[in-house]
Amino acid sequence: MSKNLSLSALGLSLLLPAAGALAWNGNDAQQQQQWQDQQRQQQEQQRQWQEQQRQQQERQRQQQEQQRQQAEQQQRQQEERRRRFEEQQRQEALRRQQEEQRRWQEEQRRQAEQQRQWQEQQRREHEERERQWEESQRHQQEERQRQWEEAQRRHEAERRHWATGQYLPPDYREHRYYVEDWRMHQLPPPARGSQWMDVDGNYLLIELASGLIQQIIAGQR
Repeated sequence: MSKNLSLSALGLSLLLPAAGALAWNGNDAQQQQQWQDQQRQQQEQQRQWQEQQRQQQERQRQQQEQQRQQAEQQQRQQEERRRRFEEQQRQEALRRQQEEQRRWQEEQRRQAEQQRQWQEQQRREHEERERQWEESQRHQQEERQRQWEEAQRRHEAERRHWATGQYLPPDYREHRYYVEDWRMHQLPPPARGSQWMDVDGNYLLIELASGLIQQIIAGQR
């Protein structure tokens, strides 16, 4: 009986390690499963973290792109303002230059007009002096001619004695010899077609058509 107990004890001792091994193997599979679950969770967390990082980087990229576009737009606006300012400055400079050119041309025209007026005045004064000189020369010539003719008439009058029935030469029948106011000279009225003439200090009544001397009245000189 003791022998059977010992055998039983020996069998039990052999069975216990096998049962423990089976129990350990069951625990190890569970731990392995848990470890794998943890690994999957960690991988999922890692993936989510990476996704978050990617999304954050994408947001940063978009933000940087937006900032770049804003910076480019601001730069374009600044360049446009600068271009407009430079264009305004150029237009203003051109306007001032054109205004100065217009004023210069206006001054040139004004000076040219003054020069023309001065020349016109000089020309008129010269023409007036020429006219006055010519008029003076003409009057002097006429006066010398008149004096010469008067001297000739006196000379002829000294040699000539007018008488009725003679014909007065045409040179003495000019209008300057007419006696217009015969009453002032106390002369009788002339008949129609007759005219009193003042020739050589005498009053001669002549027929205008022929120059026939009809009457002679000695004048007082």
